[in-house]
Amino acid sequence: MAAAPPRSATRNAGPGRHRARRPHDTAANVRAGLVIFLTAFAGLALFRSGDLVSVTYDLPPGESSEAVVSVAETWDGWMRALGTAELGEAIVETVGAFASGEMFAPTDPGEDDGDRPGTNEESAGEDAG
Repeated sequence: MAAAPPRSATRNAGPGRHRARRPHDTAANVRAGLVIFLTAFAGLALFRSGDLVSVTYDLPPGESSEAVVSVAETWDGWMRALGTAELGEAIVETVGAFASGEMFAPTDPGEDDGDRPGTNEESAGEDAG
């Protein structure tokens, strides 16, 4: 019976060969994913607490759901008192304006129809006569 080559020889068998995954890679990936998830959840809880309240309203009715809604509403009140919820809303609006290009559009001081000559009732009468 032929003996199998040493394990290190099969990993580095030649160019183009990929190294086999080590068992601790999965645990490291799970840890990294958990850190990302918890960071995102913390950001949501701090800056988008109103969205958490909205999500809790979609829970199935029951005593535990009522408790979760109550906690979410209390948390949202605290975040609004601290100002983090409003900051989150301002950030979302700014990013939305940036993404849509509104942030870069030239602003015309006379954009409102009432500020342009000939567009409101008073100036229409003056132009005619």
